[in-house]
Amino acid sequence: DLIGKAAGKPLYQLLGGCFRNPVRVYASGLPALSYDQPEEAFEQLVQDAIELKERGYTGLKMAIGRGIKGDLKSIRAVRDALGGDYIIYTDAAGVYDRAQAIQLGHELQELDCMWFEMPTAPEDVSGYGEIARALRIPIALDSLTSRYETAEFIRAGGLDVVLPDTCRAGGITECKRIAEMADGFGLAFAPHISIGSAIHFAASAHMATAMPNTITSEYWFGDNPLGNCILREPLRLENGYMYTPEKPGLGIDIDETALQRVMNGGDLK
Repeated sequence: DLIGKAAGKPLYQLLGGCFRNPVRVYASGLPALSYDQPEEAFEQLVQDAIELKERGYTGLKMAIGRGIKGDLKSIRAVRDALGGDYIIYTDAAGVYDRAQAIQLGHELQELDCMWFEMPTAPEDVSGYGEIARALRIPIALDSLTSRYETAEFIRAGGLDVVLPDTCRAGGITECKRIAEMADGFGLAFAPHISIGSAIHFAASAHMATAMPNTITSEYWFGDNPLGNCILREPLRLENGYMYTPEKPGLGIDIDETALQRVMNGGDLK
């Protein structure tokens, strides 16, 4: 941020240039349900998904891992409600073993899900290779911490999409290296964010804009106590697209009064 401000350029220009702005984002944080939940809960899940579509998001990510039957019932309900063209990403948070992941992955393919994130424990590198070879759905992983770890997954043939997080994968510089390494092997890049601050969102937007192999970026759709409410000028999100700030550096300014109010337990307004 400081270097960008000193140079008078937005960060994405220092990272390599503008491949896209705005960046398409997907709504993240819709939880799947266990199979034994009442039908009213599944009806509410569908309503929540419909609301996200009506808000302009062209895709959403479901937090699965509630058991194969519950995952599939949840995804089928959302797929039926949103239509076959709507993009559904899935994240199992590493709860399944190899056999379970392959079993579930075959069903996710038939439901036209866009990717299968963390299908099994991220420590099982060879398992990712086995799963990827057994399935045609792209395999993604968000727990990557460095280019060295990423290289192990690439050697195993275990990934199709890398999802490094700027706040836990060595910052912007290391995430850039991970994305570039992935590009060299024909893999896609999609910044991971989940629940992050406005600074996190802005940094990820610059990464997504500057990397040639970006396909989308994550966007947590819930009320965020460290989101736009702490910025003097909010990040611009329209019809499922995030506009990367074009002012120098990260292109954002923190409203310290608003930040202090949140830190002291104030509301988000």
